[in-house]
Amino acid sequence: MVRWIAIIITALVLTGCGAKFVYNNIDWFVIDYVEDYVELNSTQKALLSDKIASFSTWQQQEEMPRYLHQLEQLSLLQPDQFSPRQLDLHRTEVQQHYQRLVMHLLPDAYLLANTLSDAQIEQFMQGLTERQQEFAEKYRDTTQSQARVRYRERITDNLEEWFGSLSAQQEDVVSQWVNEMKVTTADWVAFHSRLRRELTHLFTLRHNEALFSAQLQALLFAPEQFYSPVLRAKFQYNQAISDKYLVEIVRLASDKQIAYFRGEINDWQQLVQELSADVGTSVRQPPDEQGVSADHVADAS
Repeated sequence: MVRWIAIIITALVLTGCGAKFVYNNIDWFVIDYVEDYVELNSTQKALLSDKIASFSTWQQQEEMPRYLHQLEQLSLLQPDQFSPRQLDLHRTEVQQHYQRLVMHLLPDAYLLANTLSDAQIEQFMQGLTERQQEFAEKYRDTTQSQARVRYRERITDNLEEWFGSLSAQQEDVVSQWVNEMKVTTADWVAFHSRLRRELTHLFTLRHNEALFSAQLQALLFAPEQFYSPVLRAKFQYNQAISDKYLVEIVRLASDKQIAYFRGEINDWQQLVQELSADVGTSVRQPPDEQGVSADHVADAS
């Protein structure tokens, strides 16, 4: 749950239309997300709301300057000189952002977990199981060819989000990339089963802060230790393949694509600056009470 909350908050910092509205009401959106898995009582909602509000203030004051620094470095990149080392440095910096977020959330995660009843934990695990079963069912009969089509769509969408339309040469590189990847769908389904067992064990530790935090850190910071040997090998192989071809695609960027990339970075910089300037001014009322529902976030920009 901590990882999901951290990812939600980080993504909302750097997302498009309506991001400022959502971020300023992030506690309510997180509560809504959590209650997709487990129904919270009023005391738990108040606790989660207060902790998320405090977390947001900390993030705005302490973390957003770090985001701005990395964005500035990204804006200075020369694509034709982009190297695997630069890619690794930026990925490491993103991982450090994530780790600081999680470490800041850990004490609050323990406090919330400590309030959960056995019935709530059973409800949470049931909800998680149902979603994982949906994933398994959706991809149960997926062929290697179908999986590669899905990989290609995902990779292309991610690249076009940053560089605009790809050139024919870049599309050829994507084809090579996808063809060399190892399909891992079945391996992730098996990992989900392992993850459920680990989470069940984690909740048995919820009244022991030291053991709970240690186990949660292991799940969040070193999930690969819970991978099967086959998944671990495939994951590492796919990571190396992805690094190789991503660097190649960036080096092939045209002047138009470079301008597009820097425009995206500039948009992110402006958003982070606006959110940083708003520290302490978040409007913490349920969206319903403001006459704006979650379904209309896109209209709030």
